[in-house]
Amino acid sequence: MNILITGAGGPAGQALIGQLSDTEHRVIGVETQPAASSHPSVLEQLPPASDPEMMSALLGVIDKYGVKLVIPTVSAELPVIADARASGLFRDVRVVIGEQGPVRTAHDRYLTMQCLERANVSVPDYGLPS
Repeated sequence: MNILITGAGGPAGQALIGQLSDTEHRVIGVETQPAASSHPSVLEQLPPASDPEMMSALLGVIDKYGVKLVIPTVSAELPVIADARASGLFRDVRVVIGEQGPVRTAHDRYLTMQCLERANVSVPDYGLPS
């Protein structure tokens, strides 16, 4: 199976790629900056998550290599990928990510604090800069 790992040059991406390197799976790594990595079968460069073209570039890599599983490891990409998954953009490709709402909450520190407080978890004083 062809597996795509985002953040291939980062610690989480490198760890996953290392774990998959001794399997029969082909690993396609993507990274926003050129990265020196000897582990993935293929390393492609993508725009950052803040770039509106990132998802179309990611989907292009998925189509190019026939990827069947995507494992995102970059925090900034998680809400973008969760939104795309919820919108059906990944079609028959499995994506290892939570549901859109919880991913967005976890990505936003203020929302996370509100969620913890509602669950009666002790949190320090918090607020928005405004």
